[in-house]
Amino acid sequence: MNDRSNEANILIVGSTTRKIVALHSGKRWVIGRSAEGDVDIVFDESIVSRVHGEFYSEGEDWYYHDLNSSNGTFIDEYHVYHEDIAVPLKDGTVLRIDDERSLGKAHSAGILIYFFYGNFESRYDSFPLNKGQSEITIGRAKQNDIVLDTITASRKHGMLYRDGGRLMYKDLGSTSGTYLNSVPVSAPVEITPKDVLIAGNIKLIYTGDMFIYTKPDAGSYLTIKELSRVVNDSDRKGQKKTILNDVNVGIQEGKLVAVLGGSGAGKTTFMHCVIGYEKATSGTVEVDGINILNDEKLIKDKIGYVPQDDLLRPNLTTIKTLDYIGRIRLPKDVNAEDRKNRIISTLRDLDLPEDVWNSQIRKLSGGQRKRVSVASELISDPPLMFLDEPTSGLDPETETKFVRLMKRLAHNNGKTMIVVTHTIRNIMDFDIVLFFGPGGKLCFSGSPQSALNYFGVTDFVDIYDRASKNTDVYSNECREKNRRRLG
Repeated sequence: MNDRSNEANILIVGSTTRKIVALHSGKRWVIGRSAEGDVDIVFDESIVSRVHGEFYSEGEDWYYHDLNSSNGTFIDEYHVYHEDIAVPLKDGTVLRIDDERSLGKAHSAGILIYFFYGNFESRYDSFPLNKGQSEITIGRAKQNDIVLDTITASRKHGMLYRDGGRLMYKDLGSTSGTYLNSVPVSAPVEITPKDVLIAGNIKLIYTGDMFIYTKPDAGSYLTIKELSRVVNDSDRKGQKKTILNDVNVGIQEGKLVAVLGGSGAGKTTFMHCVIGYEKATSGTVEVDGINILNDEKLIKDKIGYVPQDDLLRPNLTTIKTLDYIGRIRLPKDVNAEDRKNRIISTLRDLDLPEDVWNSQIRKLSGGQRKRVSVASELISDPPLMFLDEPTSGLDPETETKFVRLMKRLAHNNGKTMIVVTHTIRNIMDFDIVLFFGPGGKLCFSGSPQSALNYFGVTDFVDIYDRASKNTDVYSNECREKNRRRLG
């Protein structure tokens, strides 16, 4: 599902328009009201300028450029108006052509544009609003109007209802909570066009007359900005030492990511700061636009962590181990049958045969035990997973099978699998490489082949030497490049 290059789509919702347009790389896609000239996507709405703006790609990234339009373009909450800048687009970016007075309100002449990667039907469902329907329930149970087929949502998660002419949302005491435009919902709130609700791991976008919502395996976008950690220097009394230095990177959903670097380069510090084991001195870690860095519950909901040395009880069977973990990690309204179904589904995703299910942990092979460790995190369905040296101690054949299994989970299940590793045997199987140099400085982010091209080498071993000798040059270039990407 997520095995894509940089092909993108836009969903357009207007007073007379509702369509999906595939944006292919290699050309500029101009939007506007004029049916003449170079306009590729034509609107009838008068608020759109004759030539309004354009979408285009550079390498793996997509951008939107407002072409000096009369009303400008709102991109998320930023108003691009008579500014000659191209704005980088992330998966799920909301663009709107509207006047400033009506932004956030129902406006018959306004246009909402939702930018996303991949095929719409494979990633999204929709629910049209019926004006005669007074209440719309949202949750995991099949009896709901909008069914969120994920263990992260409560059986009855929330409810939409009418209050006069307003559409309201109320969280029904869900375990994971609801977020409206990245803010926790603690009381009934009004929903207006272009608002985004997140319930469990599902994103719901309100267009004005319908909800568009992500399917469970659509994944989540990880954005890390200016992440740093400064500690006391044990070698110089009274001095400080930076062990993670202004890391900026964005990672799309459904990617298998390798975190590489020499000893002391900050790989483990990076991982620990993202998952909350160590406190970052500064910066943000966002999942789908929500900063999770200082929220322990959000970190646990959004990120799974598989340590190098597992904590599995050797005398318990696989099933009993996962059942014990499920009782702790899954929402309180998950009953025994649902918990069992979730466990079995996870074991099958990890290619663990039935004879392993009832075997004691101590009787499993190294590869099987590692997959059970992964299962212990996957049962709670986090969109992101960190794995610390997961192939350590595995023979070459088992290591290769494990890496390819993780890649399949990333691509088919929408998981972002981030692997901190020292081995490069299977590095070309990864989608993205993050390479750290001394001092916790990110020197490169991109595909494995791009890394070889960028450092001018044919063997990954040689990158370690290049990064250690020219760390500041590479890290400064990487930081500025990623800052521009993240906007």
